[in-house]
Amino acid sequence: MKKYYGLIWFCLVITSVYSQDNFSVNLAQTHSTFKFTDSDGKTDPNINSAIHYSYALNYNKIFPFGLYIRPEIGYKNFGANSSIYNQKLDWSLHYLDFNIGAGYIVGKKKLKPFIGASFYLSYLFKALQTIGSDSYNMIKENAIKNIDYGLNFYAGLNYSFTDAASVFLGYEYTAGLNQLELNSKPGQSQKLFNNAMSINFGLAYRLISKKNRKRKMNCPGSN
Repeated sequence: MKKYYGLIWFCLVITSVYSQDNFSVNLAQTHSTFKFTDSDGKTDPNINSAIHYSYALNYNKIFPFGLYIRPEIGYKNFGANSSIYNQKLDWSLHYLDFNIGAGYIVGKKKLKPFIGASFYLSYLFKALQTIGSDSYNMIKENAIKNIDYGLNFYAGLNYSFTDAASVFLGYEYTAGLNQLELNSKPGQSQKLFNNAMSINFGLAYRLISKKNRKRKMNCPGSN
């Protein structure tokens, strides 16, 4: 057993030495809506997607074989809109968002495609429902749960314009898994889930260690 532990330790050391670390910031235009069913199991066809914006900061650890892990913290604005009695009905949900994910980035050229998936946990700190010109605080009125969780699936392209910096563009699909309706009235069994598609744009900065700088400087023909 000792030799297996030694082999695992050796692999961890090698991957940590030769892995690439970077921080990235991104801005997302989010098209979000709700998956809603009433107490009779019927969906509402009048619920439409709403356009909002989200922001995030993440850390990426990219290993030599292309796999990466990515924790992330950010802010996201979800919601939807509809109409009732000829008045506009709008929901705006503001979340503090935590993600942990993994994926694969292809190739070693400047332009690299990537795919990935992550689990998210979000805390709702502000929730407004607007009917016409009147707004209601959904949290104070106990109309919605303040914790959401679910899955993100994403893909995109990363372009390195220097050894230390790159830009990326991606598409992300979010599927909420937590039922958000509180159903405070007897007999209610309504179900509400977040659902969103996002276009992400961001900037990543690679952390280059002193050892890697020296290795690069001593490598003939390096750029």
